[in-house]
Amino acid sequence: DNVVFTSFDNTGTTVIRDSAFKNTYGTYAIKDLGGSSVEVSDCTFENCGGGIMLDSDSGRTVTPNPVTISGNTFTKVDVDGTTPENKVGTRGLLQIPSKGDYAGTAIILDGNTASNCGPILRQLNQGIADNDVLSKNLKGDLTGLGGELTFTGDSKKKEGAEKPAQPTIYTVKFSGSDVEDKKVVSGTTIDLPTAAKSGYTFNGWYDGSTKVSSPYKVTKDVTKDVTLTASWSYNYSGGGSSYDPTYSVSTPSKTENGSVTVSPKSASKGDTVTVTVKPDSGYVLETLTVTDKNGNELTLKDKGNGKYTFTMPAGKVEVKATFMEDNSMLNFFYDVPNDAYFYEAVKWAVENGITTGVGNDLFAPEQPCTRAQIVTFLWRAAGSPEPKGAASGMTDVVSGSYYEKAVAWAIENGITTGTTTSTFSPDVTCTRAQAVTFLARALKAKAASAAEFSDVPTDSYFADAVAWAAANGVTEGIGGGLFGSDNDCTRGQIVTFLYRAYNK
Repeated sequence: DNVVFTSFDNTGTTVIRDSAFKNTYGTYAIKDLGGSSVEVSDCTFENCGGGIMLDSDSGRTVTPNPVTISGNTFTKVDVDGTTPENKVGTRGLLQIPSKGDYAGTAIILDGNTASNCGPILRQLNQGIADNDVLSKNLKGDLTGLGGELTFTGDSKKKEGAEKPAQPTIYTVKFSGSDVEDKKVVSGTTIDLPTAAKSGYTFNGWYDGSTKVSSPYKVTKDVTKDVTLTASWSYNYSGGGSSYDPTYSVSTPSKTENGSVTVSPKSASKGDTVTVTVKPDSGYVLETLTVTDKNGNELTLKDKGNGKYTFTMPAGKVEVKATFMEDNSMLNFFYDVPNDAYFYEAVKWAVENGITTGVGNDLFAPEQPCTRAQIVTFLWRAAGSPEPKGAASGMTDVVSGSYYEKAVAWAIENGITTGTTTSTFSPDVTCTRAQAVTFLARALKAKAASAAEFSDVPTDSYFADAVAWAAANGVTEGIGGGLFGSDNDCTRGQIVTFLYRAYNK
């Protein structure tokens, strides 16, 4: 507790990893970082006045480049009564003082989280006002080299200030060799490695047909990953030779439900070829085969993230891939048979994060849907928008519950006003009439004609919603000229209503 790292002034590399900082209250946990480069990763900051302040002394001769802040957690929790809460988290996770010159520094923020805090970033590249806040996880790469940041919530720019830039970190891929890919920030320069392969002489790296030299600069206007291909000369026993035969690597002209690409598209014997497969949404890779000119299957190495490699033989090869529907989530639901009317709806709801079931490998399709569940389903189907405030006035909405934000959003958008002026009744079963009414209000849907069900009075609050639902194929009622207005709405029914409404 109460530990502060301060005044790192050197020309080497400053690295702080896997450290915990707690209860520094009114001051930063790490201050005045200097050196040729800076890394702070996988640290926790709890009840700190601020997380990390870079070099604030404009007279220092070394400005760190790059600065990498990754995998850190910055939180404010309950503090004791003797410490003013307004001194905790008031200075942000990362600050560059206004007199520091970091305009040309690559500042990389990746995988950080901040919760229950004040400002997250202060004076970053002299571009963010003191009270600006970036939402959610601080994912991305911040530098002064181009790009854009997104601000949400109550964040406002200081008058005349500019948002800091956000380029992408690109990957330089070294094709035709065993050299590992290298991640670089656009605008930076890297030393190219020298590749080695038994029986061959390395001639250098090529970008297409152009040979590139080291150091190699990744230009600011690059818009995609860069692939550099190794050139080799085969070493005959009688001496070196420039003869280096290459063979084609063919892929299908079209694949169903996904894509397959290779790099390079032609290679010499012994080269490493990378195959990248990308299933369409809702599908997974079923089979991937690479065969040589004689039809023999080659060995593939799974590199993860849809990438596989193989060693090129002396002859052409053919790559084939098939994709299948991803039913992995539904395979765990024992109570969702393939021929059920709600099968496709449950599959859609799971794939889109609307529901994950009730536990114990069950979805519980026949279980009544509560009012808390239905507004949560609607909120998630709408993209889980952040409500403007809390569910004010609703005394039975538990703070921190899974449905709290959904209820606040539903009330703000006129989807429901609760069962009384002060209660929402989250655990009460939702009727079919309430379900289609909530859905119609969420979609701002209107009926073109009156409902034709004997149990739907024309002057009822749900008449227009039922008419819209029937006219648009959301539901056909329960038969016998009845809609079943007061019947309990089951979980299977509500996800089916949602699926039909959002996919008509």
